[in-house]
Amino acid sequence: MSRWMLIVVMAMLAVAPASAPAAGVAAARPAEAEPDGIVLEGLTVPDSAEDGQGVSASARLRATSESVAVDSVTVAVRDSEGRHFDFPGARAATIPRAGLTVTTGTRTFPAGDYRLLVAVKTGGRWTGLTPYRYLTVRSNPVTFRQDFSGPAGAGPNYGLSTAMWFGTEQARLDGLGHLALSAGRLSMLDTAGNDGAAAWAQQGGHFEIRMAAPDASGVRAVFRTIGADTAGSGRAAAGTVDVAEIRGDQPGLVRQYAHGGTPDLAFGTPSTLPAGRVTGWHVYALDWRSAPDGYLKWSVDGVATQELTAERAGSSWTSFRRPHALELETDGGTLLVDRIGVTRYPAG
Repeated sequence: MSRWMLIVVMAMLAVAPASAPAAGVAAARPAEAEPDGIVLEGLTVPDSAEDGQGVSASARLRATSESVAVDSVTVAVRDSEGRHFDFPGARAATIPRAGLTVTTGTRTFPAGDYRLLVAVKTGGRWTGLTPYRYLTVRSNPVTFRQDFSGPAGAGPNYGLSTAMWFGTEQARLDGLGHLALSAGRLSMLDTAGNDGAAAWAQQGGHFEIRMAAPDASGVRAVFRTIGADTAGSGRAAAGTVDVAEIRGDQPGLVRQYAHGGTPDLAFGTPSTLPAGRVTGWHVYALDWRSAPDGYLKWSVDGVATQELTAERAGSSWTSFRRPHALELETDGGTLLVDRIGVTRYPAG
């Protein structure tokens, strides 16, 4: 696209109404002039963020003379195609001459470019205030990815530039794009040859696996993260997160736990999934923010199942402020995996 065409497109985005709004979403329309009696003094929002990173905004408004009551005030967000991604927290307000600060709730945005504007509703009409702000959301970098494509009988490190997995005797590729693990543990901790050192580890991020657990009574299959320094500090201090634990005799439940601290935090409860049986192919994921005010969020097939906040974890949260490696385990049957992927969040 030429420079002049880009200028024309940006100008159209700045003045044209967005496409028809979704139900319940503010249809803010930029105006050439502010509504009578209201001035936007400032809109505070980060210039950039990462995909999956929570973002909030703060706006400062004041009345030019008498206080002005508005039906609603919000921070509206539009992507480059005019789609709505408004912040939560729209509310009625009275704006005084001394000024009013409005802070939104937090939300995440897919990677892309966004235009943000403060919008007020008076007399049944939404009006956008100037100036606007712009937000660029970057994709999170992929830090580990494996799809287990390769010839039947090859080991789990096939295709990797360096060996990542240890304890591989019971793990082989099936030649159909799957890793097959039978009655064993596959770990990124080298407990046999290197005193438990981790071949790969990461602190925080999005961890995802697509797997099919054995459908057999009494058989357990687990995908977990485990503290990279477990050999040195012990399992309690290093911590573990069961992204998914499946038991063949309870096919409608998935167990997702966090263990760490002394006494053991032992957070988590079995979750019943709307999709029903968990012994078929499913995507199990963990979103992990390791900051002091961070969280662990579990999901299955994109459906949130439970969340542990740093506040709730208390002193045990130190177990989740350090790098973790990956482990797969099953005590019977055959666990099939067709992909594992990890991306990194900013500052964990």
